[in-house]
Amino acid sequence: MPQVPQGLVVEADLLHHRAVGGAAIGIDRTRLNSEPGDRLVLYTDGIIEAAGERAEEFGQTRLQALLSDGLRLSAQETADRIIHSVQRWSKTQDDDLTVLVCDYAASAHG
Repeated sequence: MPQVPQGLVVEADLLHHRAVGGAAIGIDRTRLNSEPGDRLVLYTDGIIEAAGERAEEFGQTRLQALLSDGLRLSAQETADRIIHSVQRWSKTQDDDLTVLVCDYAASAHG
């Protein structure tokens, strides 16, 4: 059964890990209170479970470091940076590498 991606939330330039997934798609719903400038990063387990040369996983810590170091990057640049970093880490791809980066912008109406 498909799984909801895991997620990270960047709030006002601070990185916070939030459990925003893990249950089957369509069953689990999570409400996030977002402010302008917040960023939501969703990713599949292929990102953090990608194995390097010594079978060490890319891991949550490396992903969080990438996000912390790139707080000023655009959503597209952030997604590209994550994918390229994982591909450099793991020379073979045994799982999908899926990442979605969403920035919350203020409404034009208020």
